Amino acid sequence: MREAWFCVMAAVKSADLRVRRIALSWQELAALLPDELQQFLDEKYGIVAPGRTPSALCEAAEGE
Repeated sequence: MREAWFCVMAAVKSADLRVRRIALSWQELAALLPDELQQFLDEKYGIVAPGRTPSALCEAAEGE
């Protein structure tokens, strides 16, 4: 995925746009989302912000 990102970045002609673009992981993004959406991502996919532990609901679903 990172390789694809760099291909896209190489196609961006404007230096200003290239400087302002960043790639975020779902975990990094989750830290900035509203609590309700954070809870959904945790319960449905086990995605939590860095430093947090996925809920027990997610861990139980993995065993099924």
